[in-house]
Amino acid sequence: MTLHLTHQGATLRLRAGRLLLEKDGITLADFPARQVRRVAVWGNVRLSTPALVFLLRQGVPVFFLSLEGFLSAFRRGHLTPAHTQAQEGGVYLNEEGRRRLIELLEGRFLEEVAHPLGFRKPLGEMIELQAQRLKAALLERGRYTPFYLWR
Repeated sequence: MTLHLTHQGATLRLRAGRLLLEKDGITLADFPARQVRRVAVWGNVRLSTPALVFLLRQGVPVFFLSLEGFLSAFRRGHLTPAHTQAQEGGVYLNEEGRRRLIELLEGRFLEEVAHPLGFRKPLGEMIELQAQRLKAALLERGRYTPFYLWR
């Protein structure tokens, strides 16, 4: 399962084998920790140290995404002003806008890209492969050399 954490000001915590998304002492969502395969953190969402350590030890890729990164989706017409709302002196995606942006991101993760060695895989799998290679290098189990993807 891929978690998209979009509730601004919320914190993801680990408790009794579950990942809890909480804000102001209220549990917003509850997930079985061992079923999580990817986490996308959108904007101002925090991860507690135990939650982050658990995810990294399980080899779960954690993506930190800026809410400003959605501008290209507006330029391409995938998002419109109807997908936004004014809040706290800024303009943010509303619930429908967040759903649409997540659909776009998940679609991008499914697009095939070429590895420099010649094989093709979905972008999401390539990112996981890079995360595993980087983890092995950080744990001194191998050498890490990044590679660049082509469409």
